[in-house]
Amino acid sequence: MVNGKAWISGKYQLVKGGKGILGSVNGGKEPTGRNLFGDAFKVAVWDVSEVDGMISQSLFFRVCMRNNFVDLGCTPYFIGPVPFMTYREKEPIFLGNIDENKNSVSTSTGLRSSGFRFNNSPITTSKSNDKIVNLIPASKDNCKNIHASGTNVDALSSALSNTQNNYNFVGNYVCDSSGNCGREIGAMQFMSSNPDVRRIISSKAGGEEFLAKLDSGENITGEEMTQYFSPSEQQTLIESQTNNLLSTASQQIDPTTGKKFTGNRLIERAAQMQFAGTNISVDSQVSNVSDGNTVKEYGEKTKTKYSQNLQSMNCL
Repeated sequence: MVNGKAWISGKYQLVKGGKGILGSVNGGKEPTGRNLFGDAFKVAVWDVSEVDGMISQSLFFRVCMRNNFVDLGCTPYFIGPVPFMTYREKEPIFLGNIDENKNSVSTSTGLRSSGFRFNNSPITTSKSNDKIVNLIPASKDNCKNIHASGTNVDALSSALSNTQNNYNFVGNYVCDSSGNCGREIGAMQFMSSNPDVRRIISSKAGGEEFLAKLDSGENITGEEMTQYFSPSEQQTLIESQTNNLLSTASQQIDPTTGKKFTGNRLIERAAQMQFAGTNISVDSQVSNVSDGNTVKEYGEKTKTKYSQNLQSMNCL
């Protein structure tokens, strides 16, 4: 039992975080909070409602890059917020290990309280959010998760997640080569027009309203993004999409060999279709205006990332 301790909301205060080269990501800052369950994620107090007498907690994740050849360190815990637990006034709250000598100087985020009410939040009204495990992305390092083509699905899924596991990413309104228009969202930049994405979001309380905001180009916060399209849901869809891309690509003919795509060329072709749509021509020189990569270059870069992922997963 601990009395007389204050836990400041990470929504309004930041502390220094990260280590190594990656420690400079996000300005080297992360929400103030506590590592209650080890280093996998950080728990931050998020929304506070004096009217309701309630607070919410959110999870924040980081990315580390370490293998036998290079150690780039870890980013700050800035990937989030992912809704976690809510507490009512006077309820006990788990604090983890208390270290009196471990304190950090915090800086303000510049945000002001907007009179948040929990009665209007999907955190407390969505039945699917009752299961905390659904909010945490599944592990992506299974060497035995193999497609019929012999490709490691986890390694390729990670390579295709081209926003570096940024599950709360929301892009601008665009149209792909197949004429599908919408906004790229999540770690794999799914189009908001994707039927599977819309089905997941619309199944939640307030989901239809959230889709309307997406479709109209309104500003979407990272908190809203992960509430309606959680990291776990994204990861499940990423794996499904990766399997579908591999199945489709493996039935196409590689013009350089006259045979069906296999091996590294299969990786490249699957990435090309993810990048520009399934109807894009093989090794197309069409480029993405946002990053300048051609379809062919994107496939080659994904192939390299795939090999690096296999190595870091110790699957070679």
